[in-house]
Amino acid sequence: DFQILRLEIDPNGTARWYIDGVLKKTVTGAVSTTTDMCLSCLVESKTTAVKTADVDYVLVTANRDWTV
Repeated sequence: DFQILRLEIDPNGTARWYIDGVLKKTVTGAVSTTTDMCLSCLVESKTTAVKTADVDYVLVTANRDWTV
């Protein structure tokens, strides 16, 4: 069983996320446009059961000039 999760963040701070190619939500101003961001991939369990996630790949594309 698997899902394809996708998060897109525009330079203007708008964020969109998809599950299996279906747009689930768009938030304008979701991310700061003045702070450099990084990616963290985490799994959280709210119980004592161990949770795991297999991540096949992560693709990050960004402007190389961080001063722009």
